[in-house]
Amino acid sequence: MSRVYRYIWCCLLFGSLTTGIDLLAQAPTENVLKIDALLLDAEQLSVSDSAILLTTEALLLSEKEDYDQGTIGARKQLARLYMEQGNFAESLRNLLQVLPLLQSEDRQQDRYEVYLEIGDLYAREKLYEQASTYFSKARQLDDNIVVWERMAANHVQASELEAALTILREVYEYYETKGDYNGKVLTLEKQINSYLGQENYEAALERNKQLLTLVKREGDERAQAVAYNNLAYNYTKLNQPEKALKNFQEAKITNDNISESAILDINIAICYYNMGLFDEAISSLTSAQINIPNEDVKRQCAANQLMAKMYLNKKDLYNADFYNQLAIEKAEYANSAEQMSSTYRQAGLIHEKLYEFEEALRYYTLHLSIQDSLKTVEKLRQQELLQQQLALERAEKEIKLYQVREALQDAELKRGDEARRTLQLERDNLELQAKEDQDRRILAEKEKELQATLALSRERENRQQLLLLQERLRTEAQERTVAELEQQQMEQQMKLEQAEKEEELQQREIEALEQSKKLNELKIQNQQQLTYGIVGGLLLVSLLIFLNLYRSRRANKRLSQKNREIDEQRAAAEHERQKSDDLLLNILPEPTAIELKEKGSATPKKYDLATVIFTDFSGFTSISEQLSPEHLIDELSTCFSAFDDIIERHGLEKIKTLGDGYMCAGGVPIPDRDNPVRSVRAALEMLAFMEKNIARKKSEGIPYWQMRVGIHSGELVAGVVGSKKFAYDVWGDTVNIASRMESNGVSGKINISKTTYELIKDHFDCTYRGTFEVKHKGAVEMYFVNE
Repeated sequence: MSRVYRYIWCCLLFGSLTTGIDLLAQAPTENVLKIDALLLDAEQLSVSDSAILLTTEALLLSEKEDYDQGTIGARKQLARLYMEQGNFAESLRNLLQVLPLLQSEDRQQDRYEVYLEIGDLYAREKLYEQASTYFSKARQLDDNIVVWERMAANHVQASELEAALTILREVYEYYETKGDYNGKVLTLEKQINSYLGQENYEAALERNKQLLTLVKREGDERAQAVAYNNLAYNYTKLNQPEKALKNFQEAKITNDNISESAILDINIAICYYNMGLFDEAISSLTSAQINIPNEDVKRQCAANQLMAKMYLNKKDLYNADFYNQLAIEKAEYANSAEQMSSTYRQAGLIHEKLYEFEEALRYYTLHLSIQDSLKTVEKLRQQELLQQQLALERAEKEIKLYQVREALQDAELKRGDEARRTLQLERDNLELQAKEDQDRRILAEKEKELQATLALSRERENRQQLLLLQERLRTEAQERTVAELEQQQMEQQMKLEQAEKEEELQQREIEALEQSKKLNELKIQNQQQLTYGIVGGLLLVSLLIFLNLYRSRRANKRLSQKNREIDEQRAAAEHERQKSDDLLLNILPEPTAIELKEKGSATPKKYDLATVIFTDFSGFTSISEQLSPEHLIDELSTCFSAFDDIIERHGLEKIKTLGDGYMCAGGVPIPDRDNPVRSVRAALEMLAFMEKNIARKKSEGIPYWQMRVGIHSGELVAGVVGSKKFAYDVWGDTVNIASRMESNGVSGKINISKTTYELIKDHFDCTYRGTFEVKHKGAVEMYFVNE
């Protein structure tokens, strides 16, 4: 028994009944305690996969128990764990699913924190527009300095420097009001960097001077060194090397860090070099090399390379080669690709001036090789970044569509509840009216009964007198009847006696006649027996014929009725079969549907040449937030219905829709060789429909989204999946590459693979895009189809 329940039991046992009952009502259930324990255990684990398993178990149990606090905690913890693994899409999905649980007023702070986390996630992945949206939502809940600084940093990363400066001015005013020295220093430095990014060196210079005045007033020598260094850099950008040199020297005077003194010496050397004072530059650079720590190999490399450059400008090629070789050794030791490339290039230049052309060519080749590698690495990094951004966009689209569907269901339920309440109110009013009518009827009936009772009391007296009179008359009539019956009985007795005498005479005559009759009967008895046998047989045969005829008619009547019932059942079955056939043809291609009906299953088929089309709407997430759920579904339905008509005209087969994505294929289920051409024509017609739709919406000032299209041709397998809810689908690398064509495409364009290009190049004008790295596929050549 847990400590909570032991304490409650003690309260109940020792007389504090009220306290015990109250605590029992508020005590957490066993599952709630288990959820909290799972979350605590997961938080303490160092292995993220194990922590995710425990947290997922807590999430499922929380949703089953409708324990919102547990669901919120589990999803936030999953978001953090997936973030640590670099799975940003799953992290975003969990954060978005937390938001619907935080709509109440007392959850405002939690909702604010989740908005900040989502904004940070988007900013980290360089999706600055989405990050700005969620920072703005957080600011609506709590307009504070934390949100301001996040928004400013996001604008800086997005190169929206004017917007960043606007917010940074507000931030500076806030810190100035609070008297926060460190806040003012950091904000001025951010303003300076923003102005430098705009190449507004004059404005940056003003802020640098303001910063220097501030740190001097506070006596902050460490910050003064930084301010002098920044001011010197500012003067360098304004092509004023003398003033830059003076401020670098002031920074060195106020600086007490040896490593940073080396950096200042390098900057001073650069100033001397720009002023044409090579000896002073070399002297300052020599001083810098002495102060650079041994472990700072990259800075040693930079210093030696700069020294080599200075000697190269003095045309002292041997010293230039000596220091450049030192720089090469340091760059190779640090394995710094950028520094190796730069030093190899400078070595090639030095050996070229020494007329050592083979050595120069070797260094130039090394330089170009590293440059190609750096470009490839950068291109791969950009591709990975793009894939991650698309994954985040799709994750948010899925959650938005899921929330839209839930909102529609909630709206339908609310409308149903309102209709039920209205009907219940009307029913209650009718019942009340009926009850009032019934009460009035009962009252009227009671009044009638009272009047009838009074009338009956008067009638009873009259009726009793009438009954006495009727009884006397009935007695007199009975006496007369008895007398008449006695007289009739006497008359009948006399008649009976006379009849008996006549009967005796008749009996004697009969006996005589019977004697003669017996003789005649003996003669004709034989003849009668024969006749009766014949007649009886005929009657029996007639009876049997009649019975058979009657039974036959009844059987024919029942058979006719049964035939009519069978015909009706056959017509109903045929109607239902036609409906099921029509429904099956709406779901599956006709050949596949026929095979499924005949065999009970459909065999997957391989196609040597098929073409797959993927489409996706760009800007869908941001625009969907501006539309009502009903409007959003109508817009998607309008586009997809138009696509259905287009692909039907071009003989393509619709496969499925994925959120705001649309997938179809040519060359299935009936193989052909011209499906690439027909697929591209259908895609062009889809784009034309979208452009007409966009033009109309622009003229009406309505938000709109654009469409990307990707196409690839090749082998695939197609067939039916599912045993209850059938679906026609396609599989294979062709499908995957077509999807990559869409995700690597551009809005308003049709992006096709080289394979598809070779099949349609004689029919369409295309533009070569180049080679792009595709996830799991390597380098793929792509083309745009021109209209």
